[in-house]
Amino acid sequence: MANRNLRVLLIEDDPVASGLFQAQIASDFTSRFETVVADTLGKALDEIARDRFDVAALDLILPDARGLDALDRLRQAAEDLPVVVLTGLDDE
Repeated sequence: MANRNLRVLLIEDDPVASGLFQAQIASDFTSRFETVVADTLGKALDEIARDRFDVAALDLILPDARGLDALDRLRQAAEDLPVVVLTGLDDE
């Protein structure tokens, strides 16, 4: 697996935040990443249905899903996919 890129599904509707995320992982880690960006949860679910990912990074505020509902729907579609939640919300 050392020669294989890690496939990341980034679910983020803000192009600036998406670019920052991709730049950060490219500069901070020695592993290689292949990032697919979906700007809605619906598009992310389509990506999951047709391809395999090693991890998903999920924004909790999307045009078609908000909060833990977004996480629940993602987990239902891909229960074994590790998910990192991204949020700027200050609400536990």
